[in-house]
Amino acid sequence: MNLTSGVNCSYSEAELNSLIDKIRRIEQSDPDIISIPRVFLEDRKNFMQEFVSKLSDSDLVDVLNQRVKNQDCKTKFDFYFENEVSEFVKEKWEEEKNIFYSRGSQLF
Repeated sequence: MNLTSGVNCSYSEAELNSLIDKIRRIEQSDPDIISIPRVFLEDRKNFMQEFVSKLSDSDLVDVLNQRVKNQDCKTKFDFYFENEVSEFVKEKWEEEKNIFYSRGSQLF
């Protein structure tokens, strides 16, 4: 699989090679590729809401509730924390999110 000469794209050479490799592996039914079920939007929002409900800072809860409402299938499953939360909250979110993902992958 190669790009037609003279065609421009926004991918770097390394990204293109990686993408081509993945496409070839899929086409050849590579047994090392595993299927991971998609996390549906409502499940994502419910989990995020559950995390927010454990927080005590009402201002932060308001901000994060809005981020939960803004979740759609185009956004990353994250809160995009900046300086508004402690490192502890950031770490707790990542830890709980990883547990959430692992529960989903154990279903198949």
